[in-house]
Amino acid sequence: MSPLRFRALDGANLDDFCAGLDDGQLQDRLAHNIAVGTVRPEWCWTAYDEDGVRLARHYWWGPPDATAPIVFTSLDNHDATAAVELLRHAREQLHVVEAWSEVSLPAGVEGDPWTTKPGEVALLEGAGFRFQVDRVRIEWTAAATPTAPPTRLAFRPAGSVREEDLVELFVSVADGSLDHSMQQDRTIMSEGAEARKRVDFLRRYPGTEDRFVVATDDGGRMVGYVAPAWSNGVGVVAEIGVAQPFRGQGYVHDLLAHATCTLVAAGARRIVADTDCVNTPMRAAFARAGYREFARRWDWGWRHGSET
Repeated sequence: MSPLRFRALDGANLDDFCAGLDDGQLQDRLAHNIAVGTVRPEWCWTAYDEDGVRLARHYWWGPPDATAPIVFTSLDNHDATAAVELLRHAREQLHVVEAWSEVSLPAGVEGDPWTTKPGEVALLEGAGFRFQVDRVRIEWTAAATPTAPPTRLAFRPAGSVREEDLVELFVSVADGSLDHSMQQDRTIMSEGAEARKRVDFLRRYPGTEDRFVVATDDGGRMVGYVAPAWSNGVGVVAEIGVAQPFRGQGYVHDLLAHATCTLVAAGARRIVADTDCVNTPMRAAFARAGYREFARRWDWGWRHGSET
C-alpha cells in the first residue's frame, strides 16, 4: 500500500471536506456544530494516498469545553485499511481516553450491522472498538398528541442542588437500572465515580442550560431528574431517571411529560431520545407519551488501554 497522509480540517475547507457525500445536510450540521463547539475543525480528519486521492474521512463530537472528543462518526471508508489507520492516528493525536460510535438502521429494515453494514463494523473493530449494546431511537413530532404537564412534582434546576445530593440521586438512579452504560461503567469505577461522570456530562451537554432539572415530591424528596436539551432546532431528552425507592409509581411519565412540555415551549417540533432495547419499561413510557421508535442503533465502545 502506498504511503498515507492524514490531515485535519483547517477551518477553511469545509466544502472540500464534505464534497461527494450523500448526506446533503451534513455540511450545515457540521457548520452548526463547529459554531457551538461540539465539533471542532481539528476533530475532522481525512486520509489521502501519496497522489492526493481521498481514501477515508471521519469526524468526532464532544461537549463544547471537552479536552478530547468522545463520539466517532465515519463518513466514508473507500479504503478499509486507510480508514482504520486514520481512526487510530486521529484518536492518538486528539488524546481520546474513551469513545463510542453507533451504527443505525431505520425501523422496519431487516438485519443488523454485521450483515447490512459490515464495512462500518470492520472499521470499528479493526480500531479496537467492541460492541456494547443495541438501542432504539425514539421521536416525538408535532403531529403527536401533546402531553399534559405534570402537577404532582416540583422541578428545580440541577445547578441549585448540592453536589453531594445530586451525586447521591444519580447513584440511586443507577441502582438496579436496565441501562447498559451505567452498569458497564460500574464494573470499572465506583458507584460515586460513575454518578459524577454522568452529572458532569449532562452539565456540559449542549442545550441543557437550566433545563436539566431535579424533581421533588410534596415532601421535598428527590424523585428523579430529566435533562431536556435543544440542539440545532431539535429537542433531545438527553437523560431521564427515577431514583430506586420511587420506581413503580409512574414518576417516569411525569418526568417525560415535563421534558416534552419544556421543549415544545422552546419551539421544538421534533424531539429525539434513545434507550436500550431491553429497557422495555422506558420504551413503554415513551410510547405512552406519544413517541414512536424510528430506528435501531448499535453502539461500539473503546477505552484507552483496552487493547493491551
